[in-house]
Amino acid sequence: MSIGNESLSPQRYDVTPGYIAFFYLRKRHHMEVLTCSVMNDALTSPLYVTTRVYVKHAPEIEFNISGSELNISKGEQAFVKCSAKSALALNISWIERIDGRDIKKKQCHMTTYCGIAIDAHLVPQRHLFCQTHYLHKIDRKDLTVYILDAPEIEFNISGSELNISKGEQAFVKCSTKSAPVSNISWIESIDGKNITKKQCHMTTYCVIAINAHLVPQWHLFCQTHSLHKFDRKDLTVYIWGEDDQLSKDQEDSASGDKLIFWIIVGSCIAIVAFVSIAVIIVCLVVRCIKQRKARAEQETNREIYIASDDGDRGGLEVAGRKS
Repeated sequence: MSIGNESLSPQRYDVTPGYIAFFYLRKRHHMEVLTCSVMNDALTSPLYVTTRVYVKHAPEIEFNISGSELNISKGEQAFVKCSAKSALALNISWIERIDGRDIKKKQCHMTTYCGIAIDAHLVPQRHLFCQTHYLHKIDRKDLTVYILDAPEIEFNISGSELNISKGEQAFVKCSTKSAPVSNISWIESIDGKNITKKQCHMTTYCVIAINAHLVPQWHLFCQTHSLHKFDRKDLTVYIWGEDDQLSKDQEDSASGDKLIFWIIVGSCIAIVAFVSIAVIIVCLVVRCIKQRKARAEQETNREIYIASDDGDRGGLEVAGRKS
């Protein structure tokens, strides 16, 4: 018995009703020819039985992404395809491990690949694996998904504008929050062209020195490159000359004079209003006092009148009795 040119049983087996051979095929074999020869007394020549043996390799799993890690930002979605090489159609499953439990997320039957959509949840990590079931063999490949916050850009100055005078120098720091280290670039926009002024690699901030040139304005922006996501924040720099500074001082002076004027006017109005309210209150008090005195005098006169009236009646009654 032989496979190709390799003999499996060089010796003869006499008076043997059957023959069982155990053999292994090397990985380089995909198909081999198996030959068995039978000879007995009734045969004048050996009887050869030939058959083909096909070897199917176990599937080799691969992802359509580089490596076995995936980094995505919150709110984003990624698609990962698990493929099986060197095999015919088979069953493929996507399974996620949560708190030590395996939860089947997706199944694909009799195919060579299976894709899954991965959403960025609030958890910082997700652990998944792709599993193939081929004949009696099960293979898997793990995938770790890292959920990262997108960088939030801020300057160390108030707002997104900077005013400096000619000959001065200012330092502006661009920082990223809620994100790990990333690549940060300061870029200037000149006549529609973006010119990189400074780059900081694998950091959380980047500082640039801004010198006041003759141009009245600068247009810059800070850009962060975190994974496959770009974010930016614009900065406008205004360069003031002597005339601009003089006009600004005049405007500040005029605005200060206006402010003093309105303060004086407001104080006067407040004083007048206070005096008017005080006069009104005094008048009301005096009026109330006069009204009370008038009512008191009326009450006194009425009592006097009643008393005098009673006296006259008593005199007339006495005179009537004498008569």
